[in-house]
Amino acid sequence: MAKEKINYYILFIFMLLSPIVDILNSFIQHFFNTSISLGMLYKGLLLFYLLYYFLFKIKDLKNKKYLIIYGIMVLIWLLLFLGNRFSMLSFINIYKELIYVFKIFYLPVMLYLLYYFIKDNNMSVKDIEKILIISFLVYVLLLFVPYITDTAFYSYGDKSLGGFVGWFYAANEVSIMMILLFYVTLKEAYNYKKIFFIPLLLGIFMILQIGTKVTLLGLSLTFLFFLGKSLFKLEWKNALYTLILILGAILITCNGFMGNNMEVLVSNGEEIVENEEYEEAPVNNRIEMLLNLVLSSRYTYFKDTLDIYNKANLKDKIIGIGYTNNEIIDNVKIEKLIEIDLLDIYFHIGLIGFILFLVPLLVMAFNILKEIIKNKLFNFNILSFLYIILVALGISLTAGHMLSAPSVSIIFAFYIILLGIEVDCFGRKYENVVKKDYK
Repeated sequence: MAKEKINYYILFIFMLLSPIVDILNSFIQHFFNTSISLGMLYKGLLLFYLLYYFLFKIKDLKNKKYLIIYGIMVLIWLLLFLGNRFSMLSFINIYKELIYVFKIFYLPVMLYLLYYFIKDNNMSVKDIEKILIISFLVYVLLLFVPYITDTAFYSYGDKSLGGFVGWFYAANEVSIMMILLFYVTLKEAYNYKKIFFIPLLLGIFMILQIGTKVTLLGLSLTFLFFLGKSLFKLEWKNALYTLILILGAILITCNGFMGNNMEVLVSNGEEIVENEEYEEAPVNNRIEMLLNLVLSSRYTYFKDTLDIYNKANLKDKIIGIGYTNNEIIDNVKIEKLIEIDLLDIYFHIGLIGFILFLVPLLVMAFNILKEIIKNKLFNFNILSFLYIILVALGISLTAGHMLSAPSVSIIFAFYIILLGIEVDCFGRKYENVVKKDYK
């Protein structure tokens, strides 16, 4: 039990300190303009600790064998990936390539290492939810302090758009993290309505002050799910509680950065539609203009990357075009991501890398869904975890910054693990788990 408690606190402290490390990393990026990533080093520490724990503390030889085989396959691909552009690689380019590869494979590796760590230490769903809820409160505080002290960084370089991202660096990543953490906090809040009311309202306020479309969409989908659940189960107090929070969100939206940004979006849309160039353009070009407006120019980034990919040779397409130029690929746009995760992953690390990335996730998804269908499992927890996983994947396919962003992907991994525990897809009965309450 002492070992389990220590390991729980290791995970708890890591998540607690993670936003502080991200802020330190943000200061380094803003004021020193360096490619050194303190955040990557910190997240790597947890990854290597979990790897050590899996290899030397867990006795599951079968799964250990599979992970070792997977690691060897990734290493072989990585050597081919770097070797394919060896003649053009400098130390800086190697560093860039390795950072991107680390970000991409962080999710599939972390997912399995974290699951077996949680399983071996008998952590319950409530234990994990507690970690995520406290992480949410820490993020809210770290967004609120710079906001009231007028020291926050802007979310956008475009002055027509408003928004603050606290002392953090990337508005999109923080937006997705806040939505994912808000979801589990609201889920638990219905059991402690009075205690959570002010933190939830403050959280909604700070989320909407970021000013990204992701925050508005994520909050809307979250409220829609919990309001629907309350009405379906005739939980009128919960429905009223949700409606009050929705009213607060509407008032904040109308009187804050989000309202201004939506007005700018609508105004830009009207300008495009009323423009003569739009009226005379073919249907495909019209669709492209509107897609670029809604998706913040991602369609243009997709076309640029697709053009580089199409001009690459077969070897580059299979192994990956990478993130830096080589003797075949020489295009300044190669480092610009599409910001649609699966497309970025496929184009940049190639067919082999893409398969290696997807296989662990698909295996996990297959095991979970098989268990749900086989045993006809269906309860609110299962439905709620499935819902937020699908919402997160939807965000990944439209805004990016999730599957290949370790700060976000680890939270996504927690939700998959929560679902896995709930449906008992690994032969572990949740009802029999000792539910600890760490003080």
